[in-house]
Amino acid sequence: MKKHRFFLTSLLILLLLAGGLTYRNVNIKVLDSMENPTCTGLQVRSAPFLFVDTQRQFQAGDQMKVVETLIWAENFTPVLALPSAATASYTTYQILRESGEPVLFYVNEQQRDQTCGLSTIFSGPSATLRESGGVKWTEQTMAVSDPASSGYSASVIWTIRNDDRLIVMELPDILHDLIKPAAEETFLKLAA
Repeated sequence: MKKHRFFLTSLLILLLLAGGLTYRNVNIKVLDSMENPTCTGLQVRSAPFLFVDTQRQFQAGDQMKVVETLIWAENFTPVLALPSAATASYTTYQILRESGEPVLFYVNEQQRDQTCGLSTIFSGPSATLRESGGVKWTEQTMAVSDPASSGYSASVIWTIRNDDRLIVMELPDILHDLIKPAAEETFLKLAA
């Protein structure tokens, strides 16, 4: 009886592990092309129980749903779908407006002195919104080429940086007031 129980318990554990690994492999995909071949790019779907440490600093609100995250890591174990700690991430969020319309915004986070990730250079004038404790928050506005198709007239780019982290948020101007509290929380976290 004990052998039978041990066998069933072992079989159940193996099935759970196999199911978990399959689930991870379905929801984490290796990207084909990268700016830096020494890094591994991963596309992670918005799914629970992935246990992927993205080291997000952005303090997303409850109403902000993660749609997809691109992660850059130095190492990745394919069979286990297990990346090393992320050096950079690019997350697509969805937020619902009062009308119920879903609108997307993007947050690019990376360590300042790393080579893995997207380049985040925007040209043009920017205004400093806040500076404290070695953290600087700037704002830049870029006109949208076709306001009729997108429903908003400008893209707002908020850049929060300190010696260690760079966080760039790109959002439609119609989300300015909805996302500002999360951006302020992020700024205060980095300034602490």
